[in-house]
Amino acid sequence: DAFYQYVFQCSNKDFNSTNTSDIAIWYYNNAITNMATNTIILNSAPNDEDPVVYCQVRAEDERGNATPWIQESATCTYTPTAP
Repeated sequence: DAFYQYVFQCSNKDFNSTNTSDIAIWYYNNAITNMATNTIILNSAPNDEDPVVYCQVRAEDERGNATPWIQESATCTYTPTAP
């Protein structure tokens, strides 16, 4: 069976964190069905005090079966572009 969609989640909180008082800021939480896409655009930019973005992705079929999450993190910088 082929995969139907890829679920991407990105936030400022490590997905393996056990700190329940640390509330995540979600930068992206959506499924992508266009398999020609290999990039996502975050809904908001990380702040300068906490520039690390944690993302995870998994593939799902139409019945809801899914692969394990693959997790990665990166330090991001934001460079505004001139209009």
